[in-house]
Amino acid sequence: MRAAANASAVQPLPWRAPVLTAAQPLRPPPCAGWKFWVPAASINFWLVPLAHQVLYMSCCGVLWTAYLSYSSNVSANLKLKGA
Repeated sequence: MRAAANASAVQPLPWRAPVLTAAQPLRPPPCAGWKFWVPAASINFWLVPLAHQVLYMSCCGVLWTAYLSYSSNVSANLKLKGA
């Protein structure tokens, strides 16, 4: 009984969503990665003490992953609204 109620609440994505996601070019371009990782690594080697370098780069990785997720979501939503 509950399964039927939950199944009706699930909204399927339009059939174009997977096609648009697969067709979009790699986001962001490599230049965006260079703009983030080169300064992050430079700061890591010059300013961060050796004992904290792994923690610093792990935090940078979390921020980069959040940025990638956000930019991917925004571009997918814009393409779906425009399609």
